[in-house]
Amino acid sequence: MTSGSTVWGSSRRLLGTALGALGVFLLLAIVSGVGWTDGFDSSVHSWMVAHRVGGLTDVARALTRVASSVALVALAVVGVAAGPSRSWRRRLLAAALLVLVHVLGLVVRLAVAELIRRQRPPRVDWATDASGFAFPSGHASTATIAAVLVAWVMVTAVPNRRRTQALLWVVAGSWAVAIGLTRVYLGVHWPTDVLGGWAFGTAWGTAGFLVIRSWISAPGDLPRTLR
Repeated sequence: MTSGSTVWGSSRRLLGTALGALGVFLLLAIVSGVGWTDGFDSSVHSWMVAHRVGGLTDVARALTRVASSVALVALAVVGVAAGPSRSWRRRLLAAALLVLVHVLGLVVRLAVAELIRRQRPPRVDWATDASGFAFPSGHASTATIAAVLVAWVMVTAVPNRRRTQALLWVVAGSWAVAIGLTRVYLGVHWPTDVLGGWAFGTAWGTAGFLVIRSWISAPGDLPRTLR
């Protein structure tokens, strides 16, 4: 079996990505909190609401409804299919840990939203149901966490295939971007809510993958029955 560093990627790159995304998230939380982005948010929100199209709105609603289910299924499947070992027990453990990181991300995101307590756009502009506070966007956060986890696992499973890696990142990134944009298009989030969700999801997903990689790739750290 290839070494943990080869299979799971560079710890330094992972940590740098997580810290960079966290810095962007904190910056967005500050500037949106003091109102510096109000003009930008209002302009984009108004444009989106004014340019809705019936068929596209139906697609956006469908995407936003299935986002969480698709994320959990993708994490479980990828954890089993592309785990760091030929052992099915270790692969099942990887899948369980990926799902756990995702769920914990949802909880932390809710706590952060309660702390910041940013209000959503006017309810009259909503084209779907929504609840809770706005920043960071829950759908954008969770879609990004899932996309980042899936991408890191898949990319580090094919370390010498640059084109494949690039394609995997494009597909995963497109999913997260699409889900985030639906929330602005449907009028339930300000643009900076979604930007904050993408940043939060990137930070949390990358940090979570770093922790999973550090633990599961070291056989000595696993219970004997899981090695």
